[in-house]
Parts: sequence; structure tokens; C-alpha cells
Amino acid sequence: MALWAPVDGEIATDAWDPLIRGATELVAMSEFGRSVLEPRRGRAVPVIPHAVDAAVFAPPEPALRDRIRAGNGWSGRFVALCVAKNQRRKGLDLLLDAWARFSAGRRDALLLLHTQGRAGGGWDLPAETARRHCGGTVGASEFAGASHC
Repeated sequence: MALWAPVDGEIATDAWDPLIRGATELVAMSEFGRSVLEPRRGRAVPVIPHAVDAAVFAPPEPALRDRIRAGNGWSGRFVALCVAKNQRRKGLDLLLDAWARFSAGRRDALLLLHTQGRAGGGWDLPAETARRHCGGTVGASEFAGASHC
């Protein structure tokens, strides 16, 4: 039996251990998953990260890209996107620190965050963006409000 284990947090119960130890092959989706699974397995666990089909998820043609940017008010702006679950281990605080340094003095910089704003155990992203001072903008598609960081 082969298992691809999308471990995204600590395993709360030992009930999974017989399955983890008994699998012919066990593959983690991330280094974090490996760090959780290897002690329970008792031997090495390979990592095969999530993949993206570049034929499907490729940059749009320049004309379409320009229309999308214009339609969202992003023409002439540097736009970065982060799509992630709001968990402390995802390092969104580090992303905001880096964005503050990168965008200092750059009013054209826009960071779009697609995540939860006040997730249980995650960051209070509206507060985190408000306490940083930089030249760019932090926008949000899931948490309410956008602010200059």
C-alpha cells in the first residue's frame, strides 16, 4: 500500500501510526510533513511536493494580461500574489516584513494576500499589515480591508 500523506499539522493521535508504519511506500508533500512522519515511521520518508501543470497554469498572453491588469487598476504596478492558509508556520509575518523592505518608497508595489484574515492560531493580518510602514500596498481578497503596510 502506497500513501501520499498531505500532512499540514501535527498528528494529534497515535491511531495513524500502524498505517504510517505499515505502508509499503509513504511520501510526504513537504519538508514539514517529512519532519512529522519520519519519527512515526522510523525510517526515511521522501518528499514529492505539490505540482503545477505549466501548460494549464501559465502566464496569459500579454494582451490579456494587460486587460486584466487594467480592469483591476493594476496598470503600471508591481503586483505580487500570495495564496496560503493563515497558519503561523507559513511565515506570513516574514512575508510582510520582506514586503515592507521591498516596497519602501514604492507606491506602485501591490501585495495581494488570498488567505484568512484572523484565522484561529494564525496571524491577525489586518493588525500585522497596519503595524508595518512601507511604500507599497497590501490588498486582500479574503480578509476585510486593504492597507498601506
